[in-house]
Amino acid sequence: MTQPQHHGRRPGAFADPPQEQLKAAAWVARSLGRGEHAPLHAEDVVALADILRPVPVRPGTVVTAAGAAPSGVWILRSGSAELAVGSGPRQVVVQILHPGDIDGDVQMLLRMPLPYTTRALEAGEFLHLSNADFDRVLQSRPAVARRWLTSISTRLAHSQARLTTLLGGTLIEQAARLLLDEAVDGTVRLPQRTLAAMLGARRPSLNKILKELEQRGTIRLAYRAIEISDAAALRRLAT
Repeated sequence: MTQPQHHGRRPGAFADPPQEQLKAAAWVARSLGRGEHAPLHAEDVVALADILRPVPVRPGTVVTAAGAAPSGVWILRSGSAELAVGSGPRQVVVQILHPGDIDGDVQMLLRMPLPYTTRALEAGEFLHLSNADFDRVLQSRPAVARRWLTSISTRLAHSQARLTTLLGGTLIEQAARLLLDEAVDGTVRLPQRTLAAMLGARRPSLNKILKELEQRGTIRLAYRAIEISDAAALRRLAT
């Protein structure tokens, strides 16, 4: 997709950004982390606002492509997007992005190609930071760099914790943990083949487990979605 253009800015200088960009930067600051662990000062928010570029997307828009070099950092501000590997009948969605989720920063920092394709599921907006701008703000703004490090560390810890919990227990326990982890507003919108792949299980085996959970009244199977009916009972199964 067409990359955002940067105009009228001297290298190394931070401009006085419009109010809408300041609002977007403040929103990003909240998304990256809160509290005393990574404080942001007003000038840091201005620095972020100067380099953030809004990129509207429509359903089906490919934001980044698997195997390509990262073009920068993408922060989903509104809508939703999927991270998918493979193509055709072998394509698997490995994660759904929601507002506040960040994509591409780890690959950009490690200078590695993107392992998946990011595709918009609905109309929305990303905030984009080019590779050069991302490097520049991290080097010139220690508070932003620290907050970004906190964000990456939190995401890594979450991934490790989920992997650890999914490795132990019976399939029904693992399925319960995964459903609780992937639910947004009480609904899991990942296809069953994706859930099976995330569990390392065969789809018929997972389907049998899901039907058992539905019979217990903990979930309800709907079209392209799994609704959690009794979260407390599902948590008891997951422990």
